[in-house]
Amino acid sequence: MSMPAPGNSILTPVLRRANWAVVASFVLTAGAATPTWAAFTLINPRAEVQIGGFPLGFTFKDDPFFARLDATAAAGELRAVSDLGTGQLRAFAEYNSYSPVSQVAGASLSWTFLNTGPGPITLPGGALSARVTSFFSQSTTLNNGSATNEFSALLYVTGQGGFGAAQVISSIELNSGLPPTVSHVSSASPSSSSVINSGGIGVVDATLSFQNALTLAPGASFSFLLDIDAGAQATGDWGAVTDAFRSANLSLRLPVGVSLDSPIPLAWVTTVPVPVPSMAWMLLASVGTLALGSRFRSRIDQREAKAA
Repeated sequence: MSMPAPGNSILTPVLRRANWAVVASFVLTAGAATPTWAAFTLINPRAEVQIGGFPLGFTFKDDPFFARLDATAAAGELRAVSDLGTGQLRAFAEYNSYSPVSQVAGASLSWTFLNTGPGPITLPGGALSARVTSFFSQSTTLNNGSATNEFSALLYVTGQGGFGAAQVISSIELNSGLPPTVSHVSSASPSSSSVINSGGIGVVDATLSFQNALTLAPGASFSFLLDIDAGAQATGDWGAVTDAFRSANLSLRLPVGVSLDSPIPLAWVTTVPVPVPSMAWMLLASVGTLALGSRFRSRIDQREAKAA
């Protein structure tokens, strides 16, 4: 399934979890309406965090069943967090005079939804989304050398019936005395932006989501992946910081009446119970009124019997 990541990048080794080409379209279509009783079961949850640099190698953590994973390098110049309970990924990479040639931090979450209900379940377009942000900055004293910041994020789904992806890759390179070189490729929706000023300070802000519906037949499953990577490298007296420590944030709103069976609470999932129809409320009100009237009538009959 995997394809080479686009272009040459300091993130290429880390993007092994996210090396699909940008796929902007979906081949999935909406199916039958979600039944009144329906349920997803969360299976195969996994977290990954990775920090390191070239040529010194990487520290890697992987957990097939977890609540939270953290990784922090010495002096805090590399940090990564993967948290299933909150649906949050964090990555931070800083290059300084003590760093190797490049610094990379990455985090990912993967999981599978299995339809354990009696009928098909349809996730509407946009029901699952991830807000991703990253901040770029550089520093220099003698203005001798160069600095590069890179950030990538991917939301991917595959399963019986189709696949899809939403992705953003953004980078900036500054060389002494030259304007910044900026690259921003995105299939994110509904919003994606990369704002870089002349001094090289920049902000990446995007929402990754699938705009087409996802329909799961009974017993079918879809597997999801959310991945972010932050990279920083420099030469000469330059320093660089890629700060994605406020990104990414998952959000999922399940269709009305669909429950989720998960081994731990998921703060990023919203369930909506089936509303009681208005006719049912009217019936309950009528039954309550009849019961109350019968109670009062019984008391009146008892009083009349005593008076007689």
